Amino acid sequence: MTGSLLAHLRFALYRHGWPALVGLVLVPASLLLFWQADEMNEQTQALSQQAAQERQRVQRERAAPPPPDPSVVRALFTDTLPKLSGAGSAVDLIHQSALRHQVELARGEYRLSREGNTPVQRYQITLPAVGTYPAVRAWLADVANQLPTLAIDEVSFSRTSAESTTVEARVRGSLFLRER
Repeated sequence: MTGSLLAHLRFALYRHGWPALVGLVLVPASLLLFWQADEMNEQTQALSQQAAQERQRVQRERAAPPPPDPSVVRALFTDTLPKLSGAGSAVDLIHQSALRHQVELARGEYRLSREGNTPVQRYQITLPAVGTYPAVRAWLADVANQLPTLAIDEVSFSRTSAESTTVEARVRGSLFLRER
């Protein structure tokens, strides 16, 4: 049987030529490719679904966390403020810095007030200062760096004459402190 099949194939090859042989090889190969294409299409769809799920997971992780409780934030902020008993040392620091920068401070005004219904106290300080403009600016920068809870509310400069190198400054600031 094998011999007759072989003979039949030889006859078909002789009769139809090499294009028939190529066709006989290409038909099963194309069926194989179609079968593999379906498998690859299924794999592609599965990978696309996995990628979409991963993108959603990453977006959920990147989403901003819920805002913290305002009372917790307020308590954390209040805990960072210096205690009310540290007001004297803060004023000493302001005066020592003025001496280092060769700024003369005249007698100032100091007033303590409560900030609403909170444990925060505002120590308002108003100081007249005399010195060169760069010295006053350097003094203010130094004080702001050393006392981060001091807000410089207002600074005004005046000069007695246009030729004068010294300025008279009026500095108003608020030092925030906690009660306990």
